[in-house]
Amino acid sequence: MRYHACLQNLSHEDLLQIAASGMRECRATRILGDAMLASKLPEQLAAAVLLSQDLIAPVLSSLPLTDLRTARVCHLWRDAWHEKMLLPLGQLRHLRSVGEFGYATQVVAMPGREAVLVPNYEQHRLDVLCSQPAAFEEQLCAPDIDDGEVVETLRTPSAVALMADGLAWVVESDRYSVVKVDLEEKLRLHEIERSQLGDGAFPEDVAIADDALLVLSQRNGETTDHCVSVFSASTGEFQHSFGGWGKGRSELFLPTSMAVHGESVYVADRGNHRVQVFRHADGMHVRSIGLDAAVTEELWEDMLDWGVEYEGEDPRIGADLGEFDHPFGVAVGHGRLYVSEYEGARVQVLTLEGEPLHVFASPDGKPLGGICTSGEQVWVVGEHDDPNQVHILTIRE
Repeated sequence: MRYHACLQNLSHEDLLQIAASGMRECRATRILGDAMLASKLPEQLAAAVLLSQDLIAPVLSSLPLTDLRTARVCHLWRDAWHEKMLLPLGQLRHLRSVGEFGYATQVVAMPGREAVLVPNYEQHRLDVLCSQPAAFEEQLCAPDIDDGEVVETLRTPSAVALMADGLAWVVESDRYSVVKVDLEEKLRLHEIERSQLGDGAFPEDVAIADDALLVLSQRNGETTDHCVSVFSASTGEFQHSFGGWGKGRSELFLPTSMAVHGESVYVADRGNHRVQVFRHADGMHVRSIGLDAAVTEELWEDMLDWGVEYEGEDPRIGADLGEFDHPFGVAVGHGRLYVSEYEGARVQVLTLEGEPLHVFASPDGKPLGGICTSGEQVWVVGEHDDPNQVHILTIRE
């Protein structure tokens, strides 16, 4: 058996490079791609791999549409390539990457505007990015200079929840607190201190649900305070909490972000590699989205020792649609659930019930942070770094 006649316009080495390059971008076939190059597979086996119907989809899904050489490699790929071009409703494509932020992790849509707000941790301010044209627009709560002294309204902001009256609740990472601010007047109005979230708690994200403020917190490597605390959005008075630490059905481990939709709140349960859905009014657990796999107590204890840096085998990590590898961001928009993965380096699009629709690889192949929707666009934070960018994705109708 030799290559199909349609493949013979390219050399054996070129065909191996094409197949391997596509497979490397797809986590499920990355090892196979490297092994293919290392072992210099004979034509018979390489041809079987290239023409395999099981491999066409993951290879094509990871290759850019502009790679016409690959599109023309084999007529047997033509139908699959055509399907890729006819993107279904809601599938994403990359427009551009913008900004230079200092360790940004979250992004939030600004209601009534085609713009987003990025908490700029390093610069102690909130940056506004508009979508048309995609560029920096303004700064909110930026530090002032008074008699040669730097006056800061915010200190290391990392997440923000906007309210309708020009106010916002902002997570101050280094202070382990959540502060209510007047964005126009640059005034600090109220502060929820760390002790109100739980001993040693680290606030990760905030959201507004009706008249309630939801605060998502964790304690890295510890076994307490992995939960959602509910406060009054107007007064900051504590009401109740839900979630709790663990690997059980309604528990959380190292959660990183959340999104409110109607009565539900979706939580990126990063350490458990799933998305948890709760009813925010009473904390009732609704469902878990992700790979349902058992974790032994021995493995769980090992994970606790390492926390988010754990690098061993975890049966809950998956590369297929509807499975996650350290989900970091969650957003609801256009009747869909968007989940960005840190280690998985991709955005998954699912129904609100968790049925997978499609997947979009990270534009630069690097880890992804928080995510939000604004108009017909999806904004997702790039790898945590200084500086890092925000990727703008658009939805094809």
